[in-house]
This record gives sequence, structure tokens and C-alpha cells, in this order.
Amino acid sequence: MPNEDPPLDQDFALIIYNGTATSKPTVTPVVAAYRGLFYESSGVEFGRSGAISLNTTAAGSYSGKLQMGAKSYAFSGTFDPFGVATNAIARAGASTLGLTLNINLANNDLITGTVNDPGNWSADLLANRAQPKAKTTHASFAGNYTLSFPGTNGDARLPFGDGYGTVAVSTAGNIKLAGSLADGTKLSQSAVGSLNGQWPLYVSLYGGQGQILGWLSFTNSGQENLGGDVSWIKAAMPTAKFYPNGFDFDTHATGSSYNPAAVPLIGFSAGVVLLTVGIFRATSRAASM
Repeated sequence: MPNEDPPLDQDFALIIYNGTATSKPTVTPVVAAYRGLFYESSGVEFGRSGAISLNTTAAGSYSGKLQMGAKSYAFSGTFDPFGVATNAIARAGASTLGLTLNINLANNDLITGTVNDPGNWSADLLANRAQPKAKTTHASFAGNYTLSFPGTNGDARLPFGDGYGTVAVSTAGNIKLAGSLADGTKLSQSAVGSLNGQWPLYVSLYGGQGQILGWLSFTNSGQENLGGDVSWIKAAMPTAKFYPNGFDFDTHATGSSYNPAAVPLIGFSAGVVLLTVGIFRATSRAASM
């Protein structure tokens, strides 16, 4: 795992909070990018989950967006001395969302909080600090990977077979995914890995009527080099050619590093390729006069 930044510096100030004077650490703002996911603790539900991205400044302000399906909602504000911020996010044709953000006072690599539709649902939010873009940094998980998204072979209501993806990670921690799921749906995402090798996977599918969401981790375990549990959802779409009733399916994505220069895909270093051309016979019959 990459080394984490040292805990942020903290200053103590006397603050009047809810009418009471109290001595609390104040947050030392940093210029950073954060990427994460939000969903209910009971499980991922479509329309109640999504992705979050935000950037912070040295002045303590922030700006970002929530992505839910094919739509995104912008927000901005400033953290208070306790590292807390709130926003009301208006949505055309839908209820206003509440957003609460909390910077970890002991370690500014993490932001937690909630996204909620008051009175209806509340989703937990977690965003990790993205790999910094400084030229002196190098993502420990940089490289190429192949990724599998297993489907099922035991339920006709769910996609059969496996999906796949190819993953390229730059030395700056930028992630590019391209692939296809088991029902033939194309899959792509551009993301940034966190300092601790976490990848918040979120892709809107089926024209905004579905999604795939989950935390993937770059590891050096003997089981996999990349993997994590993901939720794959398709809403009911009566006119869809495949699975018009939709589905809600959890699976475990798993991947391996791909370095053919070090580990060839085939077991020999030289070989001969022989191509042959089959005989094609054409017959014709002249028209009689």
C-alpha cells in the first residue's frame, strides 16, 4: 500500500458552537481532489445511490457534483472550523437533496457524510483523496489489468456468462476502463485512484435507467490484483430487447495485472504461424437461348 500523508496540522480555537464556547481543532485546508460513492447502509438501490467528486482549496472552500444515473448535480460551499459543510441540492422535477460533508480532523485523506432525500432515504457517503498530480508522485498500482464481471448461469432472469474489462492506470493514478458486461452492454469510465489504491467504480447504464457501482481495490494478494464487490442494476424497461423486467444483481469483480513483457501469455518464445487458403469452387450455367 502507498504511504499515507502525515496527519494534517491542527490549530485550536475558542469557538461559539450552538451557543456554547468550546475549544475544538480547526481544519487546515488543503488543495486536493476527492472521489467516492454514496449508497444506503442496507444496500445499493437505484435512484438512492451514485458517485461524488469534489475539489477543495487552501481557503477551505469546495466545489463538486453528485452523479445519479445520467444526471449530475453541482454544489459548492465552505467548510466550517469543525470540518463540516451542508448543501441543499435542487433537482428539476424531483425533491431537493440534502448533502452533509465531514473532513476527518485527524487525516484529510478522507471525507464522509450523507446524501438524503428528507423523510424518504439517507445514504452514507465516503470519498477518498485522489492520487495527487505532482510529478514527483508515482501511483504504486500503475499498470495494465484485465477485469472480469461474473454473471450467473443459474437464473434466467439474470444475465448469463461473464463480462470483461481492460484497465489502464497511469503513473499519476488516472484509471481508464473499457469493456462489456454479460448482456452486451458497453462499459467505460475515466476515474482517479486514491492514495490507498481505492477505485470508486460508477457507470450509468441503459440510458440512465441502470448502473454499476462498487469499491474496487488494487492489491497484491495471491487471489487477485484488483477486485471488489459491485452492484449491477437495470430498471424495468418494457421495450428493451433483453431483460425487459430489469434486474438487481450483486457480483464480485476480479482482475489480474497484465504485463506480457514480464509474463508472456503463451508458453513459448518463438513459433510459426501457418495460414492456408481453402479451395473455392464456383460453378455457372450459361443461359440457353
